[in-house]
Amino acid sequence: NITANNAVGTCGNTATWTAPTASDDQGCVTLTSSHNSGATFPVGVTTVTYTATDTQGLTGTSSFTVTVTDNELPTITAPAAVTVTAALNSCTATATLGSATTADNCGVASTTNNAPAAFPIGTTTVVWTVTDNSGNIATASQTVTVDINPANLWYADTDGDTYGAGTALLACSQPA
Repeated sequence: NITANNAVGTCGNTATWTAPTASDDQGCVTLTSSHNSGATFPVGVTTVTYTATDTQGLTGTSSFTVTVTDNELPTITAPAAVTVTAALNSCTATATLGSATTADNCGVASTTNNAPAAFPIGTTTVVWTVTDNSGNIATASQTVTVDINPANLWYADTDGDTYGAGTALLACSQPA
């Protein structure tokens, strides 16, 4: 049996071997194969079978497998960073993230992210994950920054005289 990793950038690899020999008491044997040495094999397991046929039509077979494993990680580029402002009377915001750019030598099975439905004030890191058809995984990060909505700032009288400067307080809804 032969094992190999995929050739870089392809979803397979070549495999080479020395062909078996066959003989019988008649002295003339024809040897055929389901696959040739040096052929390209796809990712997965392929059975190669040699058949020896003598002049009487009698046959004998011998088989082995060629296993090609995709060990090449997919590629992923996260969308650009996003900055939004919190909604009125809220300490959260929704954001349009965009789409990650992905690629793989054997195909992409899925692309996901861990973004919440609403983002809190501050910076949140969104992790994008791509999984290829062989189960290989790669990740990339995108940041989402939610700024405070100025309309959500309320001022409290810090010295008790109800005049003059106050201290800004963030309130996600108007204070009572």
